[in-house]
Amino acid sequence: MSAMQRNKGAAYERKIANLLTADTGTTWRRRVRNQAGDSDVVADDPAFARISVECKHADELRLAKWWRQTLDQAGELGIPVLIYRKTGALGESVMVDAYHVNARHWPAPGRYTVTMDWPAAMQWLREMLPATNVAPGYI
Repeated sequence: MSAMQRNKGAAYERKIANLLTADTGTTWRRRVRNQAGDSDVVADDPAFARISVECKHADELRLAKWWRQTLDQAGELGIPVLIYRKTGALGESVMVDAYHVNARHWPAPGRYTVTMDWPAAMQWLREMLPATNVAPGYI
């Protein structure tokens, strides 16, 4: 990865941290990686501890590859959230496991995804807050 690509990725992660902070009412920050598998952006509020955010800004979308990376990063207990933007597109898109959107409708985790625009995703995230601290498997 070139220095320009690393800088672009870091700038996008900072942008997402700022957007999340503005739209959720809690402070989010870019995590400077010490090891692979860390979330790109983390919240200071422990209520969001299970949310595992992966950020991608690219000329070409590689959603299947990025989603696998997001799932690996979230692990068994995390809630995977992929925030991405294609260069030149307007606004961010947010992909989540459909199970975390509505477990009664999509009862099998890992089978389907849902992609939302930014306002819808932020509404989901704010509503998700009370459920992120409960036992795994209950959402």
